[in-house]
Amino acid sequence: MKPYLPKFTLLVSLLLTYFYPQLLLAQVPVEKVWDKGFGGKELSSLITTSDGGFLIGGQSGAESGAIKSEDSKGGNDYWIVKLNADGTKEWDKTVGGSDEDWLYSLIATEDGGYLLGGVSHSGADGEKSDTCRGEGDYWVVKLNADGSKAWDKTFGGFGDEYLTSMITTLDGGYLLGGYSGSDATGDKTEGWKGGGGFGRFDFWVVKLNADGSKAWDKTFGGYGDDVLMSMILTKDGGFLLGGGSESGGGDKTESKGSVDYWILKLNSDGAKAWEKSFGGKGIDFLTALTATPDGGYLLGGWSNSGIRDDKTEASRGIVDYWVVKLNADGSKAWDKTAGGGGNNYLTSLSTTQDGSYLLGGWSNSQASGDKTENTKGSGDLDYWRD
Repeated sequence: MKPYLPKFTLLVSLLLTYFYPQLLLAQVPVEKVWDKGFGGKELSSLITTSDGGFLIGGQSGAESGAIKSEDSKGGNDYWIVKLNADGTKEWDKTVGGSDEDWLYSLIATEDGGYLLGGVSHSGADGEKSDTCRGEGDYWVVKLNADGSKAWDKTFGGFGDEYLTSMITTLDGGYLLGGYSGSDATGDKTEGWKGGGGFGRFDFWVVKLNADGSKAWDKTFGGYGDDVLMSMILTKDGGFLLGGGSESGGGDKTESKGSVDYWILKLNSDGAKAWEKSFGGKGIDFLTALTATPDGGYLLGGWSNSGIRDDKTEASRGIVDYWVVKLNADGSKAWDKTAGGGGNNYLTSLSTTQDGSYLLGGWSNSQASGDKTENTKGSGDLDYWRD
């Protein structure tokens, strides 16, 4: 099972959006404020900054030019661009070693700086101070508010590790999350789960202290591939992990179809509190999750399942957005399907001030089903919010 990792071109559009009512029932006009284009390769993360601006990040192998101020360090490097509130560029930074470095997540830190995280194949050169543990490692880089480097850390075993998500923790540290194909080697203290063996991926989370030193790590998985895509901090100081799983056995007690939404609730020390699986007969792949005002959670991703098990609505197209609302204990409250006649991939979701939800992702559907507008291009995937 290969995860769906969205790869965006470096085009940023700020939209004034208001979504009402609860989920999918109304389409409200959206006003575009501005859009900006930046050369390079792929954007994978965007956050707001404390000064009202934005930080966008991805990867680029381009040399310096009109927009990119620094040459490539190797193959692809982490590349971040700091924008002012009006979208004008304030600064940019290229961070990498001599091989391939792919940025997948960035977060703001309590001191006004930023933490960059992704996958690195580079050795100890360029900005990378540690050697490779295996084929690809988690690589995190702490930046100060002006973009200068504070420190970097590498974590991995002898196989492949893919970092997909990071969050800050209540003690001022960080939690890194993704998936690992390594046994208990290098920085990884627990082996494959469920007898998966080499070539199989498990959820892997690494807890860091504020200075980037490792506090602990945990591995969760079953007999197949388990790909962590999203994490959030919970009200009790613990964590909720979510992704796609084709496993049975090991840490996973239920299997619904080919691939399921799989979530795990952890205590603050990384101990498992509970886990839940949700899905239909086909492929149901979780890409995003968020806390809800009532103390529960909203899970989002994409599905090609029809009505069966946890999926209560028929497919709209080939692949649809699928969201599942959970209560605080992980029990299911409801689920909703949204899509057009083609492929619709949800990649992000958030709550709004009125208690509603905003869903975003990709679609190549024409106006059909829940989609009210045709594609803008020639059948390629467009941004779609619902």
